[in-house]
Formats: sequence, structure tokens, C-alpha cells
Amino acid sequence: FMLVTKCGHIRKLILESSETDLSRIDLPDLPGGPEIFEKVAKFCYGENFEITVRNVAALRCAGEYLEMSEAYCQENLISRTEEFLARAALTTFSGAIAVLKSCEEFMPMAAELEIVQQCLDVASLK
Repeated sequence: FMLVTKCGHIRKLILESSETDLSRIDLPDLPGGPEIFEKVAKFCYGENFEITVRNVAALRCAGEYLEMSEAYCQENLISRTEEFLARAALTTFSGAIAVLKSCEEFMPMAAELEIVQQCLDVASLK
């Protein structure tokens, strides 16, 4: 279970479950749904996938929901998406606008994580 080692939320679900069959876990509120979960799983298993301006907000929100912080694994999903935002996505006006547009689907979490404010700050400076 690579997901268990990197995802605090999944770890807690499994530890607190009274079910004997843990091969299926429901995550109905996961930001980005199955498409983003597939990318999260690829990340956990070390497979290649691309973080882009169009999916970074979803991945950051999913990382928060799944508790994928440094407390569980170094260079976990939260830090990787934060790094992408700082070093790539939010270095240009067009990148900031693309990320901001993708945040609409993940409100209010994207605002709580200050992704929206970061985008607005970059857009106003550029």
C-alpha cells in the first residue's frame, strides 16, 4: 500500500475501519475525482505524470484532502505542487491566469490554501 505510506487520510481510514476487506475505499469528496486520483496514485507509485498549470490546483487540493504532507513522506505531493506553483506556474501572467481559472472548480479549498490569492498577486504584478 504505497498510498498508505504517503496519504495520512487513507492511513487513518484503514486504521479506523472495522471492515475486513480494505481493497476498496470510498473517497467521495476527493477534489478532482477519479482523474486526479489516478495522478495521485501514479505519484505514490513513482510513475511519471505531468504537473501542469491546468491540474496543479486540483493536485494541491487533493494533496491537502489526502493529507500528503512532509509528515508522511519527504517531497510528498503538497510540497511538489507548491514547488511547481512557485517555480513554474506562477512565474508568468498566463500561467497565473490558467491556474486561477482551474481553481473555480475547487472552491473554497483553493482559496483556503491561498492558491487563488497567489494567482491574483502574480497577475497584478505582471
